[in-house]
Amino acid sequence: MVRLSTDKKHDWRDSGWYVAMTEFWSEYRRHKIGVFGLTILGLFTVMAIAAPLLVQYDPSPSNKVAPSFLAPAWMQVFDPHGVVTSEQIENQYLLEEPAYHVVGSHPDRFSFVHHTGTTPSDGYVNLTWTHQAGQELDWPATPDPEGNHPECNDSIYFYIDFDWVYENLPSDVNITIEYGVTRTGHFLSEAYGGRMFKVYIWLIDSSGNWLKVYDSVPPYQAGIQNRRIDLSWFDILAGWGGMVEGPNATQEDPQDVLRIAVGLAPTNLFRESRSPRNPYDHPWMNYTGSVTVQVSRISLVAYGDYFGLLGTTDKGADAWSQLVYGTRISLTIGILATALSTFVGVTVGLVAGYFGGRVDEALMRIVDFLLVIPGLP
Repeated sequence: MVRLSTDKKHDWRDSGWYVAMTEFWSEYRRHKIGVFGLTILGLFTVMAIAAPLLVQYDPSPSNKVAPSFLAPAWMQVFDPHGVVTSEQIENQYLLEEPAYHVVGSHPDRFSFVHHTGTTPSDGYVNLTWTHQAGQELDWPATPDPEGNHPECNDSIYFYIDFDWVYENLPSDVNITIEYGVTRTGHFLSEAYGGRMFKVYIWLIDSSGNWLKVYDSVPPYQAGIQNRRIDLSWFDILAGWGGMVEGPNATQEDPQDVLRIAVGLAPTNLFRESRSPRNPYDHPWMNYTGSVTVQVSRISLVAYGDYFGLLGTTDKGADAWSQLVYGTRISLTIGILATALSTFVGVTVGLVAGYFGGRVDEALMRIVDFLLVIPGLP
């Protein structure tokens, strides 16, 4: 005889915890405000966990990334000619090889090397000038009256072009360069060896006009150093003014392209001595050695009236970064406050229920007193 079992197979969905949670959710989802609040809580939780992936800038209030009180970038929809604060050089870490040019009648004394990197800390460009005692240099017959061109015709530079898509001038421009200088021979041993050359940064418009915005001064270090250049309003006007259309819908420059160039060139102090009594005037015929400029980053940020997703604070910090990282603080405070109040409430309830009587009565009155304190005044 076969005996049939009437026992049903145990299902985990019959567990008490699952039934309780299912019934709780069935009741909870009827309240739209509660569901909406839970959705907001989930969104903030995701933002808190993924904060490093959602932001680009340090959320510190003192980290100024743009002028203060800039509007959000999406507001530019209502101002099609407004300039959005942004980085203009895509290849700022020099991961891709930039174009370069050797100027003068002695190109064999200058060299260019690009190191391809896979991370921002790997890419760099080397500009090298090698000199042997007795070698002549190509000096201009008359110096540049405006001082925008190198002091020596023999030089080397690399450059990066970027498009200017706006029909307004930027309100401010900051250029950041990170570079180090390695010297050998007399350029290192002589007291004034560091004054025999300069590192330059130029802006070159499509009309061929050069604007010098930076020239270096010693002391130099082989380690990478950061230099920040704040352009004046006259520099901005000279560099960007030709790309902005005038009243007659015409512009000075044929293209809306600006070139930023970084170069290495000898200085006038390297010429043959004309005054032996001048200690700063060292004759080029006595020098042998080399100068190598290693550039690891060149950045140009043009500031406008708009910035980022939420604009900037009164200190110029990124408001979006502060909001995203602020969710971590808000959630931490909320969770700790809830956990603390739950722990205290459960403890008081257990003690009151266990002892009962006067202890229960006294604890309940204390709880009632604490509940009315916020609203009573």
